[in-house]
Amino acid sequence: MSNDLPEYVTHGGALSFPAPIVIEDGSLNGFFIKAEPHKISNLLDRVFHVPSQGKVKYVPIFTYVYMTLGNMPKIYSSTINIGPTTEKELTIWIPAAAVHTKNGQQYIDRLVVFPSCVIVDDPYSLVSGREALGFFKSWGRISGVEDNSGSPQGFEVQTFGHKEIGDQADYHQLLKFEKMTEPGEDHPSLYTLREVFEYLTDILRKRDDIFHPDFKWDLKLFYNLFKDMWEKEFPIALLKQLRDSGSTGAVYQAILESMAQINKFQSFHFLGFYQFSLSPVASLPLEEELGIEPDSSLHLGTRVNLDFQINGGTEIWKA
Repeated sequence: MSNDLPEYVTHGGALSFPAPIVIEDGSLNGFFIKAEPHKISNLLDRVFHVPSQGKVKYVPIFTYVYMTLGNMPKIYSSTINIGPTTEKELTIWIPAAAVHTKNGQQYIDRLVVFPSCVIVDDPYSLVSGREALGFFKSWGRISGVEDNSGSPQGFEVQTFGHKEIGDQADYHQLLKFEKMTEPGEDHPSLYTLREVFEYLTDILRKRDDIFHPDFKWDLKLFYNLFKDMWEKEFPIALLKQLRDSGSTGAVYQAILESMAQINKFQSFHFLGFYQFSLSPVASLPLEEELGIEPDSSLHLGTRVNLDFQINGGTEIWKA
């Protein structure tokens, strides 16, 4: 960012702190959930392509989204460190590719992830995430993520909002994972990023059906980009915007890419198979935006333990 910026004024108690945001001993419990391909594409276009008037284009890679339910026992800003806080969160990630078109041909520039929905239970994270970084975070309660036994029995997320439009705002159950079976011996724990990368790429080689129809990919290029992303750092695509005080406009609007950096990879574990259920909440319409629906199939849960940080964003486009 420019050194010519005016100094940020703090008064009356600060809740917003700049990157890098450092997370120590974090754990992310993850599930791949089936979504509707055209709805994922429409959401990416609405958030990035339309505001930038076609200058920025991200296309989804998969027909699945990746849900992570995280427990962050120690999180702080390394720029202004007044002490750590804790955070529990739900994030729904859309893996995507930044692309450009030349002579009617689509080319991949880089891989990114877009946090389409983020629910947190910590005020520092809520305010810093929205104001400083551009994460479109909302408020809620997340339970089950604090279970470090290696075999959590379930996870539940409540969001603060409106069950129906016009209702009084309150906490409402949004989604739930209930454990059905253990993972089995064919799902061993992994302790290096290379092992995780090889496991994931083996799945991708066998499952062409999980790729989004809009994603025109070259196998060799995709795996090279995927490998770089896993071994080093990966961009998080964000639409950072600030509302105008008296209209529906935005006084600041920009597309940023913030780098997530893995500082220490600890382990990757399979948790077992879970039943997923989703409850409709009008103020957070996951079915409408992503086409996520509960189904009768079981979902394999995983857990990643790691230290990582979110660095400051680079403006890709600005209004």
